[in-house]
Amino acid sequence: KEAALAKIDLRCGRILECSKVPDADSLYLLKINIGEDQPRQVVSSLVGHYTADELQNRQVVVYCNIKPGKMRGLESQAMVLAATKNKGEKDEICELLDPPAGCAEGTRPLVGELEVGSASDGVSVKYISKVWGQVQPSLNMNEKGEASFDGTPLMMKEGPVRAKSLTKVGIY
Repeated sequence: KEAALAKIDLRCGRILECSKVPDADSLYLLKINIGEDQPRQVVSSLVGHYTADELQNRQVVVYCNIKPGKMRGLESQAMVLAATKNKGEKDEICELLDPPAGCAEGTRPLVGELEVGSASDGVSVKYISKVWGQVQPSLNMNEKGEASFDGTPLMMKEGPVRAKSLTKVGIY
């Protein structure tokens, strides 16, 4: 599983722009700086959980080498990760993962000694969803509210990646 985790490119990002997608009640169009020359465009269903103002300039954890897909005709080039309780239910609670204060955009987390995404260069996005399928079930919030992989916290040099209040739920 660690080998799969090394292929998933997770990075600290900052939301530079946030706007509602026309004719889509639940979708935001985000522009996220992940430490590359150009920001990534991300379509995310966070409208029911956050206001645009709450997202503007917020740091997030971004899954960067996801296969790009279209939502409402707009390309989504990455995915923002969140701790989620009751996923897909009416009472779903979603909290974005928070990198620690001072973390630079583009920084990848460590799980123990392993840099998440260290083997992601050259991994075909065509097959990455299979790799994500191996990794995602092991990504959870621990009892301290830290994002973890098989119980080991995701760490930046400034400290652990957290969510606001959720514990013992999955990360999607």
